[in-house]
Amino acid sequence: SKVYQASFMGYFPSDKPKYSIAVVIQNTRESKKVYGADVSGAVFKEIADKIYGRYIGSTNFAKQNMVDSALYNSQGMKNDLHSIFSFMNIAYKDSATEGYWRTAQMQNRSAAMNVPLNSITPGKIMPSVVGMGLKDAIYLLENKGLAVEVKGRGRVVDQSLTAGLTYNKGQKVQLLLN
Repeated sequence: SKVYQASFMGYFPSDKPKYSIAVVIQNTRESKKVYGADVSGAVFKEIADKIYGRYIGSTNFAKQNMVDSALYNSQGMKNDLHSIFSFMNIAYKDSATEGYWRTAQMQNRSAAMNVPLNSITPGKIMPSVVGMGLKDAIYLLENKGLAVEVKGRGRVVDQSLTAGLTYNKGQKVQLLLN
């Protein structure tokens, strides 16, 4: 029986090489893949990924004392947001005293919560649920008498009924999640 030998040699990281790996694999004639890129190249990648993740990737490349300037907006139930911020040791202020719903803006490891306008809209005015988690969006919309259809996973990124316009009880609203 004929034996095939597939080999691949490489180094990483490419800008300042620190590691070199040679992979040599012997395959029999029955093997479907015999070329270096198909056999030993895949093994090289797996080994390199593990080494990179364990030794190189674990190095903290972040600059010291960097300010987190990312602004994160969310909507949800007051108690859920309180729990999340407490668990993550994020300082927060809740400017509202009544109601169950809040909008939250988080930046630089602190958060501010307010009553969202859509939770206090009188009558049958369609609220905006964009940015809410599915549980909160369904709860709010079904309590307003709407039939909810969902596509996707994650947070609400779009809704079929325009926020601020009137709706009819039992009307269908589609939520797109991502």
